[in-house]
Amino acid sequence: MAESLNRDPAGLELRADPSALAPERLLVFELRGTINTFSAAVQRVPGLELIDEEELAADEFDKAPVAYLMVPDMRALRELESLWRRWQAGELGRGETPWRDVFALLRNLRPWGPADRVQLTDSGLLADEIEGRADDEIVRLEIELVFRKDDKPASDQEEEIQVAIMARDGRIISRSRIAEIAYHALLVDLPVRIVQEVIDRSPEGIAGLEPVMHIRPQSIATSIELSDSSPGGDIGNVGPLSDPILALLDGVPVANHTLLSRHVILDDQFGLEVSVPVADRHHGTAMASLIIHGDRNRPEMPLPRRIQVVPVLGVMNNFPSNRLIVDVIYTAILAMRSGDEPTAPNVLIVNLSLGNPRRPFHGQLSPWARVLDRLAYRFGILFLGSGPIKVLADQMIG
Repeated sequence: MAESLNRDPAGLELRADPSALAPERLLVFELRGTINTFSAAVQRVPGLELIDEEELAADEFDKAPVAYLMVPDMRALRELESLWRRWQAGELGRGETPWRDVFALLRNLRPWGPADRVQLTDSGLLADEIEGRADDEIVRLEIELVFRKDDKPASDQEEEIQVAIMARDGRIISRSRIAEIAYHALLVDLPVRIVQEVIDRSPEGIAGLEPVMHIRPQSIATSIELSDSSPGGDIGNVGPLSDPILALLDGVPVANHTLLSRHVILDDQFGLEVSVPVADRHHGTAMASLIIHGDRNRPEMPLPRRIQVVPVLGVMNNFPSNRLIVDVIYTAILAMRSGDEPTAPNVLIVNLSLGNPRRPFHGQLSPWARVLDRLAYRFGILFLGSGPIKVLADQMIG
């Protein structure tokens, strides 16, 4: 073990989040006992460091946190596995006492595998989705791949997954690779019988393939509830309007409504307007009206600027079914702020009152959160989510 540590000058680091790590070199520490006790035991092992300790704490949803150890190479991984087995057999030797104290606080130590690629929450959602459906019915889900910096390894592993999916009567609907946030994912269709293998975390199924990082159900949209989505009433006296510094990513609005037509610049990047009947454009219309006019119960002056509206919700206020939502958000912001002909180069504020109820925050940042963080840094954008505007939304009429 001393030799293993010497091969990696940085030592061994235990992390709470496996993102951007190489799973083929990961050992998973399943913890029991208190985090403080585990942290103290780790500190007594020369060369072993616990990173992100505050993110390891168990909560009401997860009573058994895990930590991820990326080792220098396969030799070191096998040595640690051997050390674990010898501890279980009571055969640790002199100088190995610090590892004994760490191992005593673990429920298990194992290589990264199907149990990590398919989280319990995700397997439960998938089980609900396929309940009562025929084996050959199709289910759409998201497969996040291990991110590889170089194009050739990334292309090779995507091809491996594509071959595996086609061999199981599935197909790839869409793909996205965003190097800025170490994200590489596929939107795929698979038969129910194959999804059952995913739920069962079968090593012989998709969940057993080395390039796979996570398998999750397709993202669905959730948004704030509206007590009244009608932008009725008279418009105030508005002079010439300035260019937009705020963008709204939401549903398709009734852009030609009397109260909205002068203000709204409809940037239909994903061709969603044609698919949504005017009668169903409640959420996008209400959010645009709230931004432009505030609470219509109060005599407030309208916004003195136009706003850029990019629809990201289609029929029944759902995300586009043939795109990964992370890719949709990333593409929308890049179109507005970068390239030879940006559609809204001055936008500094983006209202995004949407979320994915299938991926609540639980210790690890989702790709969606990472992409917002990166875009905020890259372009100096302030993103407004559902939380900060919930009070306003409850009072709104339009």
